[in-house]
Amino acid sequence: MFPPILTNLAKCIPACITSPPVLYILIAIAMVGCLSFFTIRFATTGAKTKLGLIYLHITSFTSLIVILSIAMVCGMLLMNVLILAIPFILFIGMITTYLVGPKLYLSSLKAQETIDNKLNKWVSKY
Repeated sequence: MFPPILTNLAKCIPACITSPPVLYILIAIAMVGCLSFFTIRFATTGAKTKLGLIYLHITSFTSLIVILSIAMVCGMLLMNVLILAIPFILFIGMITTYLVGPKLYLSSLKAQETIDNKLNKWVSKY
């Protein structure tokens, strides 16, 4: 059986989403987040613009959580669930970043492994 907080949360989210003012705000924020994500992927602009788009993407989806948590229907119920989930989410994020981050960074630079021993010795020396 599910804990009572999850059962109450399952009833709360549909009530938040069906409230017209909250729904319009959620849709607008989700659209901004999705558009910024796709713009990042296909943008040919500079690094500063891409960084701004990344921050916009992160902020928009963080705003979704904030809007749901301050909506009058859900109130502190969602915050109680999030407070319990934050350590778990941070732990999973750190592990994922540690394992996948360097590979994503190197692939974004289009880095390749060298087989030249002389070059490898020079790079490790400097």
